Amino acid sequence: MAGLNAWIETQLKKGYTLREIRSFLIKKGYASSVVKQVDKFKDTNTPQKTKNYKTPAIAAIAVAVALLALWLWPALENLKLETAEDASPEDVNALCSQFNAQGYKTPCHAAVLLALYDTPGTLQSVTTGTMQIQDVKTGEMPESAMWLIDIKPQKQMLSGDGTPVKTVRIGVGLEKDEGLHRRYIT
Repeated sequence: MAGLNAWIETQLKKGYTLREIRSFLIKKGYASSVVKQVDKFKDTNTPQKTKNYKTPAIAAIAVAVALLALWLWPALENLKLETAEDASPEDVNALCSQFNAQGYKTPCHAAVLLALYDTPGTLQSVTTGTMQIQDVKTGEMPESAMWLIDIKPQKQMLSGDGTPVKTVRIGVGLEKDEGLHRRYIT
């Protein structure tokens, strides 16, 4: 869930409220366990009600803000949370359904949401397996149990030798937060 927590924190830093994030997840059809994770955060973006509107200066500022909001409304309507548009909840539910009973610490839906946030595109497959991750302290390359999420990127990506990337395999830890790891398949 640490990856999901990081995604929620990022959205809060971008100015979204918990209500907007929760509504987005519900609208996209994510599992209730993913939606409930939002409730664990304190909303720093919901304005607090002020009690004193007696001074004319405050009233003038409020009117100016209201007029500015009306002027900017068309741009604000098009504001969206960043994730892939073509990953339907049905696709995610279908790909994650076989893992629901497994009880991994990081739920499948959360791992897929994190992967699609990192690399927007078309969700191709979700499996579990191992991925070698370099230990920065020892330099060793132990294998770690991961969600392996294959995504066809929305935007063209090139590998180090200039070959187009067809698929990005994203590894997200099953039982512990090991960060997000990418492998590029050409």
